[in-house]
Order: sequence, then C-alpha cells, then structure tokens
Amino acid sequence: GYPILDVPFRSGTVSTYVASVEQVVIEALTDVGLDGAGRKPGFAGVWVDDRKIAAIPDSRGIEISMSGYTTNDIRNVTIVGHGGSGKTSLCDAFLHVTGVTNRLGSVGDKTSNLDADDEEKDRGYSIESHVLHVLQDGKVLNLIDTPGAPDFIGPAIASLAAVETALVVVHAAAGIQVNTRRMLDQSRNFGLARMIVINRIDAENADLEGLLAGLRESFGPEVTPVNLPAGGGK
Repeated sequence: GYPILDVPFRSGTVSTYVASVEQVVIEALTDVGLDGAGRKPGFAGVWVDDRKIAAIPDSRGIEISMSGYTTNDIRNVTIVGHGGSGKTSLCDAFLHVTGVTNRLGSVGDKTSNLDADDEEKDRGYSIESHVLHVLQDGKVLNLIDTPGAPDFIGPAIASLAAVETALVVVHAAAGIQVNTRRMLDQSRNFGLARMIVINRIDAENADLEGLLAGLRESFGPEVTPVNLPAGGGK
C-alpha cells in the first residue's frame, strides 16, 4: 500500500517502497560520497514522518528544514526541452530572483550554479539532471534541470516519473525542435500537467507570433498563452 519513491541522483534513479526508504537513501548518498548519517554540514535533509534520515546537496550549501510544510505546499517540476533552449539559464534565474543566490549564474561564463561539473563547463551544456529548491509564496518548489542534447536525453525522460508538472522550454528563434516534440509527447504519456515557456524572445530572428501559431498547430488548441509581452517582446 506504500507509494513508490523515485529519488534522482547522479548515479541513477533509486526506486523503493517508502517502508525501506532510509536504507535506500543512505546507499544512494554513499554512491555520491556523502555522509549517510546526514551530519555533513552544507546539505539539506530528507525526512520521513518528520524524522530526518539523510542529507542531499542543496544549491545554497545550507540545510533547509521541511518542518511546517505539508505535501500541499510542495510542487515538483521538471524543466525539459531541446538543448540550447536555455533551461539551465532559466533555473539560474529562478535561484537568483528568489534570493537563493546573490549572483546570477551564467552558462556562457561557466559560473552556473547547476552546470558545475568540469565536463559540463567545457561542453557548455548539461549532461546530468540537477535538482534545485526554491521558496515562493509559501510553497516549496523542487525543480529538476535536465539535459536537452539528444545524446543525454535519458535523464530528462527519467525525471518525468518524479514530478507532477513538466515545464517545456522553447527557444524563440530556434522554434519547435526534435526534443521539444519528444518531451511534450513523453510528458503527456506520463499524464503530467504541461507548461511551455518561450525563452529568449529578444533573440535575433525570433518570431513570437509565428512560434505561437506553430505550437498550437503542432500540439493542439489547448496551447493557450497566459502571459505575452507587448510588441512581441522587442
């Protein structure tokens, strides 16, 4: 009768029953070199029945207490889309505007708070999924920044099992690309709520009106604009 818990880590996804979550989380933390007892400073906690059992990295390097929050206060969202659409830059902006970081990370400058791995910095794009946590309007937002390059799309698809909402990022100038379609189709198959964010609307050759028409043609009339800039974003 227990729900399945999917915990994404760099070493893979661990699935187990909640009844045995303590051992699984500790094993997963051991895989990434952390103290399974949760005593290592600079890591957020994992709780079961209000009991702290382990620790996971937090983007700020400090512990976040989850006491006082219920499941109604928690939102789990994965950020997916084609490579180069700006998913990681959007997540860096989330961290900055919510006060988690005091500077805006940049993929181009190799200062991203998420693509911190040396290989990711060299490549200039994500090769692993990265989890970040922000607080907004009394809600805890657990966000997963996923790779978009075709060779590394596996972690993005895997992230869909751990969330209730998929935020699909589309580059305004590049338009609808292979993994735009793939991730929208996959998130629909998972029965997730879906949002589309058109990023970089000030890019050269961006045609916001044409892109909106293309999105509705490709994915149906349920694609409804919620927030549009004046003047097409120019």
